Amino acid sequence: MLQQLSQRVRPGGLIVAGDLYWRKEPDPEYLQFLGHGFPPSGTDHAALGRSGEIFQLTPLYSARSNQDEWDDFEGCFAFRRYAQALSNPDPSERENEIAKSRRWYDAYLRWGHSTMGFGYFVFLKPETSVVLAV
Repeated sequence: MLQQLSQRVRPGGLIVAGDLYWRKEPDPEYLQFLGHGFPPSGTDHAALGRSGEIFQLTPLYSARSNQDEWDDFEGCFAFRRYAQALSNPDPSERENEIAKSRRWYDAYLRWGHSTMGFGYFVFLKPETSVVLAV
């Protein structure tokens, strides 16, 4: 994502990017449950900030969701999934979607609540490359 954005933003421009990170090392069972598409083990909030350096972006600001915000996000996500499942007219699909919703929220309560977080960063694309000599 940062690579794509850094190519589209002109020098002197700002990029705001958010992503998931691990508040602590995730349980291997949780990683297995989540599958692909989630941060690799070892990706903490600081690692997200450093990720901009690969594309010569300067981190200017960062923030993390607090526990209440994260619980609200996951609770609303679970509620929407469950409500969508209930509206499925096919009984077998409906039960399958309800079971998936329950498994997801159970995994959040079991592991995600204490393990995963969300943070965002504001990056600057510098006007020119600056090399500092010491």
